[in-house]
Amino acid sequence: MPWQTSPPERSSTRPAVGAAATRSVAARWIRPDLRERLALPLAALTGAPLLLFAFGPGLPAACALMAAGTFGLGYELVVQRRLVDAVPEEIRGQAIGLYGSGLMTGQAAGIGAAGALGEAVAPGQVMALCGAATLVACLCLHRPLRRGVWRVRPARSQHATEAATSARGSGRRRPA
Repeated sequence: MPWQTSPPERSSTRPAVGAAATRSVAARWIRPDLRERLALPLAALTGAPLLLFAFGPGLPAACALMAAGTFGLGYELVVQRRLVDAVPEEIRGQAIGLYGSGLMTGQAAGIGAAGALGEAVAPGQVMALCGAATLVACLCLHRPLRRGVWRVRPARSQHATEAATSARGSGRRRPA
């Protein structure tokens, strides 16, 4: 029967279920203003537990560390809300599609890099390095994750772009 799966299939769905549950809890029980302030700590929480894999935890501890990391995925709600707020409504669907495609591409690249690194380094060390890379990315993104609103310049219409280009070429000043 389709709902009866083997143990490996069930275990491979647990991170996705944990991520969905975490997002639901964050959306329902954490106020939006508090979620905004917690974006950076939540993002860091996705990688910080992975650092402990360097010490070779047993299976129960490894499962607990992975579960702790999924609690940080609530930061994605902040990023998605900012994207929706920053993008004009007429292209919002395209922007969300591009966001999703970029996210999946980045995840695939990260998994591929971790797999390649796993050929040379012990798995626990690879997990710890992935956690460190996550924390470095959080440090690099600390300003956007702390900022309340992203600023996006409105796109120029084709007519405005052509007018600005022809004004530059003719030496005239373009109208404000």
